[in-house]
Amino acid sequence: MRTQRAGQATFLPLDTISTKPINDKFRSFARGARLAVDVIQYEPAVERAMLHACGNALVCDTMDVARYVCWERGQEVKAVTLEGTVIHKSGLITGGRSTHGGGKKWEEKDVQGLTRLRDNLVAQLQELNRSKPRGKADENVIAEITRLESAIAVVRDDLSACKSRYNGIKEELKHVERELKKLSPELKKAQTSHSLKRNS
Repeated sequence: MRTQRAGQATFLPLDTISTKPINDKFRSFARGARLAVDVIQYEPAVERAMLHACGNALVCDTMDVARYVCWERGQEVKAVTLEGTVIHKSGLITGGRSTHGGGKKWEEKDVQGLTRLRDNLVAQLQELNRSKPRGKADENVIAEITRLESAIAVVRDDLSACKSRYNGIKEELKHVERELKKLSPELKKAQTSHSLKRNS
């Protein structure tokens, strides 16, 4: 592949690959969410590879469904929407279709979901500190908290920018409405004058 510049690929040995059993609860966990292994068509010979690659990942009809599963219900699974947006187990969002502004359209519920994840990790860290000395698990939680806090900061900035643009558009609309009100009497006067000239 390197000599032919065919890109990168992952090779999975079917005879030795390890797989975890699918959690059947996700087959009917939420309306509009289905296990990826249930919606992808594949040959029985590669079933072990598909189970290894997909695991309990869910395909969700909309971003709202993905948020519900990952954040409101607190399930640590990867959720992929039909538009390509991915909510990872860590809670971070990647992919998806860009908005008119070229960036991610964040909503209040996105910020709230990330904040809940951060708070949950902080609680886990506090529990670990009470139960045992700091170790590898603590370091992983701290790293996850740091990533989430950075993500929350970016989301808040994007949300603030969106609100500013929205307020600017509202002001422009108000200005246009005021101008229309000013011009309306002149328009009626011109129409009346034109009508009188035609009738004379």
